Amino acid sequence: MDLEKIITKFNIPKAANVAIHVCKLKKGKTVKEYKYLCNQKDNVFHPASLIKLFNSYLAYLQIGKQKNPEILRAIKESLKVSDNDALGLLVDFNSNTNSGPDLSQIQLAKFLQARGTITKYFRDKKYSKNLKLACKCFSFGPFGRDRQLIEIDGANQISLEDASKIILEIYNKSPQLLEFMKRDFKDKEDVQTKFITAGIYKKAKNVFSKAGWNSKVRHDTAIFTINKQEYLMTILTKGLSKRKSLIAQIASSLVSNLT
Repeated sequence: MDLEKIITKFNIPKAANVAIHVCKLKKGKTVKEYKYLCNQKDNVFHPASLIKLFNSYLAYLQIGKQKNPEILRAIKESLKVSDNDALGLLVDFNSNTNSGPDLSQIQLAKFLQARGTITKYFRDKKYSKNLKLACKCFSFGPFGRDRQLIEIDGANQISLEDASKIILEIYNKSPQLLEFMKRDFKDKEDVQTKFITAGIYKKAKNVFSKAGWNSKVRHDTAIFTINKQEYLMTILTKGLSKRKSLIAQIASSLVSNLT
């Protein structure tokens, strides 16, 4: 399916954006890939809860063989149920910071530098130059120094390639984290099965995914198997959050063309 067919079939307006990345994998490496970006000049998305992939992976690397039980619990809750409180602990742990009231100019500069170490780690690993990972996810915030951070440095952001790269890195290097992301479409309490999983479950096995959503974006990135062949699929959308079944519909259409 080419880009124009995707735009036409799913009635994607010019003001919105859909970015799609599909890879055929062999032993965890990409052997064939397809990319579709409906707005070629706009490959920067607010990640919503996809940021939990980055912070979970970094925290897992930091604890190493110590396997800190509370950090592991936060990683599990971040990936499995997309819990924002768990993410908050991971951001604090990864950056050695704490949320709290407004800071003075000098204190704020140190806070911003510390939070920026999360972004720096992944940029140093050849993730995109537009990547920003310093902010937590909030239900009603941000408040205090977290608000100050966004006012100065802006919100989190990722590219299509960043989302695919982090799930593939977890797939290849962190089996325990991957297990936290295993999806079963029959699990009606798992909201994250309403995205890519809902579009591929009839054909796919061993689905591992992480979704992210808010009032402006809806995303999912997944690795799965069809007929013993592994695939990676990432779908990011902006300005289409009211169309809650769109990602599942696109995934279903893409899978039909893969098999």
